[in-house]
Amino acid sequence: MVKETKEHGLKLNLNKTVAIILGSTGKLRLLNIASLPPIVIDGIALPYVTTIKCLGLTVSNNLSWKNHVSNTGKKVNSALYSLKKMYFDVPKDLQTKRIM
Repeated sequence: MVKETKEHGLKLNLNKTVAIILGSTGKLRLLNIASLPPIVIDGIALPYVTTIKCLGLTVSNNLSWKNHVSNTGKKVNSALYSLKKMYFDVPKDLQTKRIM
């Protein structure tokens, strides 16, 4: 991976680069991540993680949608709360005009 990025004039940001092992929940339970050899790039060992966020999509190591749906729900609730607060800051006569 390092070779390919260098060939294309790119550089890995090792502060943001992590390792994730994908698999079924059953297979992941059998795996002891602590016993795996570290993945080392330029002398820096990459940490193993169970979830990553890539282009707004939360990917978990067992490819479950649970974390992504939970994060999206939190964002929607936050946006609705903000809209609700803004709605009540509008004068009453304008509120009724919006509804009609």
